[in-house]
Amino acid sequence: MDESFGLLLESMPEAVVVVNREGEITYCNSKARRILGKDVVSLKVWEIEGLESGEKMRDFIKSLASGRYTKKREVFEFTAGRKIFYLSIYATELLDGSGFILTFRDITPIVESSRRIEELNDVLRLINKLLRHDILNKVTIARANIEILSDEIKSERIPVALEALDEVVELIERARAFEQTLTSGELVEIRLGDVVKEVTEDFSVRGLKVRVEGDATVLADKAIYSVLTNLLENSLKHGKSTEVEIRVEKRGNFAVMVVRDDGKGLPEEVIDRIFEEGFTHGDSAGSGLGLYIVKKVIERYGGEVRACNDGGAVFEIKLKLAT
Repeated sequence: MDESFGLLLESMPEAVVVVNREGEITYCNSKARRILGKDVVSLKVWEIEGLESGEKMRDFIKSLASGRYTKKREVFEFTAGRKIFYLSIYATELLDGSGFILTFRDITPIVESSRRIEELNDVLRLINKLLRHDILNKVTIARANIEILSDEIKSERIPVALEALDEVVELIERARAFEQTLTSGELVEIRLGDVVKEVTEDFSVRGLKVRVEGDATVLADKAIYSVLTNLLENSLKHGKSTEVEIRVEKRGNFAVMVVRDDGKGLPEEVIDRIFEEGFTHGDSAGSGLGLYIVKKVIERYGGEVRACNDGGAVFEIKLKLAT
């Protein structure tokens, strides 16, 4: 190795290891020796002591050497004594093509924080699930008893109490949908036609006539069901709609789903605020979470949602097509 090049690598703030195309280590700077515990020159990089997965490292080097790599960065687990730490390794090919510079970065605090956050999220999900289950049970019991009493006692307050209990159930369902929005995992291929068919069945029973045209397969997850549910609930409850048209069409690399109802439309004075968290308006105002959930879900998919009036309310959702 050229002396000036070696001095450059030694002066770098990161730990650096140089390997040839066969994975043999030809150089490591002092920072790398501190992290790896000793001079590892002449070893195969997957033979480094403490490396959790030598096979993973071997595959990484082979993919680099073959030119078929899909990424030039990997995270590896190392053990030094009783301590476990995580290194992000980024590969850069040498100009003469003889090998690769591997830059090591200790990301242990990041990995540990991420795992701790996930553990806390798991606990919160469990607590929320238990609370929802217990509260729904209590609400069901309360509603059943009030309905029984309504046969014996005639009071204008009974319908008010039943309506309040129904609103509690709705809030719990919105909380569940919002949790799905934040915690759903990898995006998969989903046919919008299947989503529309399943969701609209419930609304048809409630008297909402739904016309459907077009279909497309998009990248989404199970939270897409809550998106359409919220839009139709908005049309039925707030827009007082009797009919909804759902049209799906492809535009370039995207699918556009347009949900158009025949209701009273969106109030023009607040139309720019309807996707804000907690925003409510009018006598039929709900929790202020429904359209906020819609916006957050679609943004997580890398899509867009917008609303306008054209007779009734119109919602246009743009989603990435599955390739």
